[in-house]
Amino acid sequence: MLPLVPKLTCLADAATRRDHSLGLIDDERAYVATLLARTRDLWSLLGGSSQYVAFQPSTVAERKYGIDGILLIHAFDCFKVVAFEAKRPGFGLPRNWDATLYPPHPHLSRFNRQLESQKAIQLDGWVTGGLFINELPPGEPGIATADKLGSTFIEWRILHPYSANVVATFPHKWKTSDLAALMLTPGVQALGLEDLLTRVVNCEDGTPMDRGRLLQSARTFNAAAKAARARIESPQRDEPEPERNGEEDESDSIPALLRALCRNTGAGFALMLDVRDSTDLLRSRWREKQLDAALSPPSKTERPTGERF
Repeated sequence: MLPLVPKLTCLADAATRRDHSLGLIDDERAYVATLLARTRDLWSLLGGSSQYVAFQPSTVAERKYGIDGILLIHAFDCFKVVAFEAKRPGFGLPRNWDATLYPPHPHLSRFNRQLESQKAIQLDGWVTGGLFINELPPGEPGIATADKLGSTFIEWRILHPYSANVVATFPHKWKTSDLAALMLTPGVQALGLEDLLTRVVNCEDGTPMDRGRLLQSARTFNAAAKAARARIESPQRDEPEPERNGEEDESDSIPALLRALCRNTGAGFALMLDVRDSTDLLRSRWREKQLDAALSPPSKTERPTGERF
């Protein structure tokens, strides 16, 4: 069933975009919640097992940590994870979708800071980036390279370096024209969710990890995001984050895992799709990628041989 994940998510995204274009879905949170819930429902129709958590993050965490939604794929006793910040840039009518910070910072906007926050988990094997929601009816891309049916995903490795150039000049924040220029740049891949998840399933992006490593990476992200915020913001003007009730659930259940991921990343929604069976080829790809991530990098004096061992 693993190869079906991209197609089902694409169908859920197309239906959600249709509702958004009709004014039935108003904002990013509602879009992400509907997208993940629909993906869960389609997966269940095929007999697949899934778990879905809708969390209520603080406004501070939601805006500053850079993650609105999380999609976990559970297969071969390990996980692959996609995490994204959702934005509505206005594909038909440009809108003001980024913001400057207080106090003013010449090299950091809200979206730029969110991308900075994503760095810790991106480098730890998560697939992260921006999910750009299209308000136009399916079939009308608005920007030529945008996905025609659903939303458009741009990976962190593309957004992050480009963002530094965007915020370096006035008005020091992203505009729709900046996003359009990036998407139309030769060589830049603006992906639909089907293309993105096909890459994830085939292990072209992201690293499979066990539960312990997944939780540890989320906690590391949380600590790094808080430290970065403390360095650049005025504590007198910053809204405090509310304390969570109770300790983090350390049980082995999947809902507990999803709640922990949301708690540490500020995400409002997390979906896990459980894949019980798949091909031996995909199994070997996942295992090889997991082994590669565990290997120490070669020393500078080691001669490359073209062999893994």
